[in-house]
Amino acid sequence: MWWRWDDQGGFTGWYVNLEESGVRWDDGDLAGVDIVDQELDICVEPDRSWLWKDEHELAERLRFPEHYWVHDAEAVWTEGRRSARPHGGCVNRGWRRAVPCFCLAGRTRGLF
Repeated sequence: MWWRWDDQGGFTGWYVNLEESGVRWDDGDLAGVDIVDQELDICVEPDRSWLWKDEHELAERLRFPEHYWVHDAEAVWTEGRRSARPHGGCVNRGWRRAVPCFCLAGRTRGLF
C-alpha cells in the first residue's frame, strides 16, 4: 500500500498494489525477495471511496494462462474487495493521521 500526499503535504489517498507475499530466497552467493504482482490495483480516496485500476491488464493476462502467474483470478478480485473495505480492510481511519516525512513531501511512497 502506498500513501499519497500533495505538494503541500496534504493527504490525497491510498494506492493499493495487489501482489503475492514476498518469498525470500538465498542461493549462497545471491539472495533476494521475489514479489509477484497481480496486475489489479485499487485507488482509494480519503473518504474511502475507491475504484479499480488496471482491471483491463488483469483481463488481458488471463487470456494467456500458460504465460501468466495468476491461477485464481476470483481470489485476486476477492482480496481487492476485502482490501478496499472502509473498516477491516487495509485502509482504516488511523492511517490517515500519518504525517509524511519532510524530505519526501509531495512524493508517493510505499509502506513495507
